[in-house]
Amino acid sequence: MKVGLISYPIVYQSPGGLAVQIEETLNALIALGTDACYIDTRSQRFHDFDLVHVFGAVASNDRIIQECGGHGVATVLSTVLHPPFSRWQRLREEFALHLTGRVTNWASSTTYGTIRRALDAADRIIALGNDEKQMLVAGYRQDAAKITCIPNGVASRFFAAEDGPFRQRYDLKRPIVLEVASVDRRKNQLALSKAISDIDCSLVLVGGCLESERPYLAEVLAASQGKAHFLGPIPYEDPLLPAVYAAADVFVLPSLSEVMPISVLEALASGTPTIVTKHNSHDMTPIAGMLEEVAPDDVGQIRSAIARMLSAPPDRAAVQQIAQAYSWNGVAEQILRLYDGVLSERRA
Repeated sequence: MKVGLISYPIVYQSPGGLAVQIEETLNALIALGTDACYIDTRSQRFHDFDLVHVFGAVASNDRIIQECGGHGVATVLSTVLHPPFSRWQRLREEFALHLTGRVTNWASSTTYGTIRRALDAADRIIALGNDEKQMLVAGYRQDAAKITCIPNGVASRFFAAEDGPFRQRYDLKRPIVLEVASVDRRKNQLALSKAISDIDCSLVLVGGCLESERPYLAEVLAASQGKAHFLGPIPYEDPLLPAVYAAADVFVLPSLSEVMPISVLEALASGTPTIVTKHNSHDMTPIAGMLEEVAPDDVGQIRSAIARMLSAPPDRAAVQQIAQAYSWNGVAEQILRLYDGVLSERRA
C-alpha cells in the first residue's frame, strides 16, 4: 500500500496543530512499516498512490479529492472542522449556496459548498471526536457509516516534561497561567487576559503572531495589567516546549471553537490542569480541578475556573492519566485499519 498525505498549501507557513497532526501521523505510519510520504505536487502524481489522505476540508481541498477520484485513487479526509454547526445553520448555508449559484449562473460557490464537495467525494471521513461526527451528519448531510472517529495523539516526551529549561531562562515568581496558540481573536487571548487581570499570577503566551495581529496582541497585553508575557513561537521540536507546559500551574485555551487541540493533550501529558473552551470535539470527560470546560465569552467563568485550580492544585500524575490513552502509534494503527478497509471495498 502506497499512501500520500497532503493538505492545503499554507499549512506549513505558520505551523500549528494541523501541521503537527500531519507530521506525527506520517512518522507513526512509517514506523509501522507503511510506504507513506507527504506528497510533493511538483514531482509526484496522485495516480502514483493507492490512497491519498487529505487533511482539512477547507481551502479548496475538494479539488484534490476530485482529482484523485478522476484517477480512481481512494481518498480519506480528516475534516478538522470546528463545532458548532447545526442543522439550522446548514439550512441557511444551503440557501446561500443556492442563491450564489443562481446569481452567478453556477460559476461560483461558497465555503460551505466547497466543504460539501470534499466530504461528498471522499471515500471515508475521519472526525476527531463524536461531536465533530454529529456535526458532519446534521450540518453537512454525511452518512454516519462513512465517518470514523480517530482522536489526535500526544508525543511521549511531554509525559517526561520537566520545568528546568524554562525556569533557567525565565524568572517568573508568581503562579503561571499558560496559553499555547497563535495570537488571533479566534484563540481568544483577550478574554484570558481580562480573566487573570485581578488574579495573582503571570500569564505566559506562546505562539506565532502575524504582523496583522499585532494590534490585537497589544490589546491583550494591556488588558492583563502588566501580568502577561508574550514569548513568541516555540518550535515543536524545541525541548523548551515541554518545559513551559511543565512549569505552568494552569493551561487555558478559551478559543471561540476548537476541534481536538493537540496543545490540550500536551498540557495534560505534562501534568498541568487544563481549562478548554466548551466548543470542542474531543471525547475526554471533564474532571473537576483537572480538565474543565468554559464558555469562551464568559470572562467571569474563565476567571473562576483559573482561581479554583490555582487554589487547589491537583496531583500532576493524576492529570497525566487523562492523556495516557492518546499516542500517535495508536492513532496510526487505527488509520491503517481504515485504509485497509477502504482499499478492500474498492477491490471487492
